[in-house]
Amino acid sequence: MVTTLPTGAVIVLTGPAPTIGKSFISSNFAALMAQSGGRVLLVDGDLRRGDLHHFFGMKNRQAGLSEVLSQACPWEQAVHKTRIPGLCLMPTGTIPPNPSELLMSPMLEAFLDAASAAFTCVVVDAPPLLAVTDGTIIGAKAGAVLLVAKFGQHPLDEIRTCQHRLENAGVPLLGCIFNDVRTTGLGYLGSSYQYAYHYTYKG
Repeated sequence: MVTTLPTGAVIVLTGPAPTIGKSFISSNFAALMAQSGGRVLLVDGDLRRGDLHHFFGMKNRQAGLSEVLSQACPWEQAVHKTRIPGLCLMPTGTIPPNPSELLMSPMLEAFLDAASAAFTCVVVDAPPLLAVTDGTIIGAKAGAVLLVAKFGQHPLDEIRTCQHRLENAGVPLLGCIFNDVRTTGLGYLGSSYQYAYHYTYKG
């Protein structure tokens, strides 16, 4: 997937619910992109409880997406370098009282357009789809949306509901990333190895 994404792509990662490792996946995905030679901007799009700044050793939220959308500062001033070469982070900034309204501002699209022109890739860690509409709002401005699901945690209907919410908003779902999938077996057949994974859905 890393090699097939166009330059300047805006990729949104979301999920059905909190505590599924979405921010962990987003951070590592962005780091992988940067380590492959790209210049990557990771954006914390969860203006309600995002905490990506902790992942990168920042003591506070600093200037971030909230300030950019409210036009309190230029987007370039809300971009912070990380210890990973080629990877920059835009934290949430100050948590606003009206996250959805702020995300619906024309400033979101203007910021993403400018950032995608300046970076090889923009990765946005968006809020869960089933909790609030924020993820759908951000996804509508992206080039690709990926759904993160955790092993054994989501009923199949929950995954389908996420897909339908995106599709109803005109947002195509590129694919699903299964987090914490457990290996159940390893065998050898002929000249190739066979790996078995087990994923169950709650009925």
